[in-house]
Amino acid sequence: MKMDIKIDGVKEIVADLDRLDKEIIDNVQSTLNGGAKKIADRARQKAPKGPTGNLKRSIGSKPMPINLAKFPLVAVAVVDRKIAPHAHLVEYGARGGNMPAHPFLRPAFDSLKASIEKSIESVVSKLIRRHQ
Repeated sequence: MKMDIKIDGVKEIVADLDRLDKEIIDNVQSTLNGGAKKIADRARQKAPKGPTGNLKRSIGSKPMPINLAKFPLVAVAVVDRKIAPHAHLVEYGARGGNMPAHPFLRPAFDSLKASIEKSIESVVSKLIRRHQ
C-alpha cells in the first residue's frame, strides 16, 4: 500500500517562524539591554560615594553583539576598571577586615532580576500570541 501526502502552506509557516524568531531575538535583546541599564542605574545608587566619585561614575551597561552560535543573548552591567580599579574591593571587601564589603552590584542585580525575567516572558508571550 502506497500513500502520498501533500501539505500546503509549509513555506509560509517556515517563513512566519523565521520572522517570529528574529522578532523574539530583537525584542529580547532590547529588553536585556534595558534591564542591564536598570541594574547599572541601581548599582550607581547603591555604590558608596568615595572622595572622587569614580566608582559611581564607572558603572554603566553594555549590550553584547548577537552571535547565537557562540553565546546566548547578553547585556551586562559593568564597572569600568580604568576609572575604578578598586571596585571589586568595595563590592567584596579586603582581607583582614581592613576594608569591609559594601556590595552594590550584586544587590542591584538581585533586586531587579525577577522583574527583568518577567519583562522577557511578557515580550515573548506577546510576540507568540501575535503570530498565532
